[in-house]
Amino acid sequence: MAEYTVENYRLDVSTGEFTRVASYITMKSLEFYKRLNGYGQMFMTFEVTDPSVLVDDTKLYRNNFLVKRDGGAAWLGTLSGVDADMQDNFGTINIESFEYFYHLNARQTEQSYQQVGIAGSAVAWDLIDTVQTRTNGNLGIVQGSLAGTAVINETLEYANIDEAIINLSNNIGGFDFYLQPILDSNQLLSEVRFNVVNSLSRTIVDKKITPDQVLSVSTSTNREMYNTTTALGGGTGDTVLTVTATDAAAQLGYSRRERVIKLGDFRIPANLQSAATATNDKTKVQTNFLNITLNPSGKFGYSDIQIGDIVEVDFKTGSSSNPDDPDYFPVLLQLKGTVRVYEINVQVDENGVEYITPKVNFI
Repeated sequence: MAEYTVENYRLDVSTGEFTRVASYITMKSLEFYKRLNGYGQMFMTFEVTDPSVLVDDTKLYRNNFLVKRDGGAAWLGTLSGVDADMQDNFGTINIESFEYFYHLNARQTEQSYQQVGIAGSAVAWDLIDTVQTRTNGNLGIVQGSLAGTAVINETLEYANIDEAIINLSNNIGGFDFYLQPILDSNQLLSEVRFNVVNSLSRTIVDKKITPDQVLSVSTSTNREMYNTTTALGGGTGDTVLTVTATDAAAQLGYSRRERVIKLGDFRIPANLQSAATATNDKTKVQTNFLNITLNPSGKFGYSDIQIGDIVEVDFKTGSSSNPDDPDYFPVLLQLKGTVRVYEINVQVDENGVEYITPKVNFI
């Protein structure tokens, strides 16, 4: 059974240095999740009488939480909310944090930011590096490994840094990124590295997620569906480069659904057409999201499925539609195919049992 500790670090924004001010093991509950190319959250609950939670250690965005699993860094985020209640001397303290990338939600570019002919990964790092040089703006984020990604042109105006980087990752020829907490020789948080890779995907070929491996499963359809995409490229007014990607079969199958997207960095018609087609292909047919809570005693452990992984799901083979059969599985959940993990949720109960829920979409 894994051992969890949550450490509280105060950030000095003038230097980017972290100081550990508290360490917690008395949480009533702990839950955290990571999200691919974005930010997850962490929630923990204490008894309202718990003496380890101090007012001075719960300052929004100054205090940051490092979740350790068996001594290793498992999750890092910044304090975003504290709630408390009490009745008859009983109550709870609820602490909420966003992943560390959320700090960049409140950082912006200048009125005019422009980069021409450099790798998207380098643009992403420059955005972070630039805002950290401002007075009291140091977040302790340092350059990690930057993959050689597609060369782009980027123009931004008063743009949120987190949104700009997420958009870069979603572009054609984009990338995956993550922030990596680094511990020093004393196992204390020393810095946070920004890493960019072409893809975080690992293809898991020796294991399938089947009904016997899950405690619960839920599905929802992706509400975003378009099969006719008009892309606006470079230029202004009547000179704007415009292309349209369509899929007749999807239009017949689901009705014609149109949208317009702006891709101002594209100035070559063939490249803009490729981008429009790739965007259209992602949403032209109905797709499903799955939330799968894995059986703690099953064959998938904590590190067996990671963000970005590609794995096979088979809730169809051998399943019965008859509720009286031992192999019964609801018809709407009898799904089969290849999925990619875009989020992983970990819940730890009072007995230290981990419940791992990968959230996936079909590819």
